Amino acid sequence: MDLWDNFFFLVDSGADNTYADLNIAVWLGIELEKVKPKTSFGANYKAFVSYPAKTALSIDGYSFTLPIYYTKNFGTRAIIGQEIFFDRFKIVFERYEWKLTMLPK
Repeated sequence: MDLWDNFFFLVDSGADNTYADLNIAVWLGIELEKVKPKTSFGANYKAFVSYPAKTALSIDGYSFTLPIYYTKNFGTRAIIGQEIFFDRFKIVFERYEWKLTMLPK
């Protein structure tokens, strides 16, 4: 079974990086104790600690590696930010149709 089946991320065009709750890293078996912590900042300019780890993802059969910054008490399960992801996909938001299209470049 693929652990990422039906896993949802919030696509956040205002976020630089991709973030996920620390529990997801634990669930995936990523050993964060070997990762150097990094200070990140939220939209409210409040600092928080994150642990960046390269993580393999697949969207509609397109596989790639993305640095995901895992953190505690994130407030949502996961968001996809601009770094790398927006370079690899054409992202089209059509609010008038409540539609999001992501196509590999």
